[in-house]
Amino acid sequence: MHTNNILAIESCFQKCSMCFYANNKKFFMLEENSNIQTESLPIMFSSILEESKTLSKQISCVVVNVGPGSFTGIRIGIAFALGIVTPLEIPLYAQSSNEIASHLFESKQTAIRAIGNSYYLQTKEETLHVPKSQIPQNAYILDDFSPVTASIMIDLFLNSTPKEYTEPNYVRPVNAAIAQPKIIKP
Repeated sequence: MHTNNILAIESCFQKCSMCFYANNKKFFMLEENSNIQTESLPIMFSSILEESKTLSKQISCVVVNVGPGSFTGIRIGIAFALGIVTPLEIPLYAQSSNEIASHLFESKQTAIRAIGNSYYLQTKEETLHVPKSQIPQNAYILDDFSPVTASIMIDLFLNSTPKEYTEPNYVRPVNAAIAQPKIIKP
């Protein structure tokens, strides 16, 4: 397992963040504005490398949050991560928002808002898609604000067996039906 020069990217929630772990030290950046991930991630990446005095080719792996969360935020984070790992030929690891939240709130169940009145509820054994009415009262609900950050992702990565990236954890399944376009005759 890679335990040094790890880059974590979190862009699924209202605040996006990035953390770089090198020589037992974390270099962390947080962007408060959720609507500018495409602008923020490259700036944070450059700043973190400069602050840590690291070249991009020294990164040993990247960890990205694959959701659930903001559909656009998930895609932006994954695309940015792939843009780093592909030319460097380094591993890309995935963490779900539910895994991260469970790590953060060890003794509590967590629920992450999906579509409408539905949530992803993380239990110790599995992730369930449930209506809000079925969320236990003691569960921590991650709605618009989330304490999930790239720094916590580093902690989870260092204390668990990482999973290689396979696909995003979107709210809708990857094979969801897409409506056929209508042909409008003049």
